[in-house]
Amino acid sequence: HCLPAILRAHQPLDWVMIALGTNDFKPRYGVAHAHPVWQDLRQLAKAVLASEETSPGVLLSTPPPMGQRAGGDLIGCAGPIAQLARIMRAQCRASGIPLLDLHARLRVWRHLGPDQVHLNGAGRRRTAQLSGILLRDTVLDQKQ
Repeated sequence: HCLPAILRAHQPLDWVMIALGTNDFKPRYGVAHAHPVWQDLRQLAKAVLASEETSPGVLLSTPPPMGQRAGGDLIGCAGPIAQLARIMRAQCRASGIPLLDLHARLRVWRHLGPDQVHLNGAGRRRTAQLSGILLRDTVLDQKQ
């Protein structure tokens, strides 16, 4: 419900990226299945695209992968995160929404810290590189 006000407050906007992180799948947030999360992401994307005052484009991002050592309240989250990434790939491909697929493009051993959940410096750099490439390619595609 706050999204239109947030978009107006940050004008001018060319693009909005909507991304979830691994922590968004913690059980305390009530996320047990990927399909409702996809439905919520899709609604957010539709709301951004429907914004008459700002009319930015929208990009979505999958959560990054998780390692086997992730513990605490993240135990059991790797499955729903992987499922969401698969759903997002299929749905974004079908709808033409640009997708930054961090789940497929980042490697646990190279891009995550010792907790195998949070991005390390290399992961943050790679995410920035991939975001720039996606945005550049999306903008170029729209100009053609």
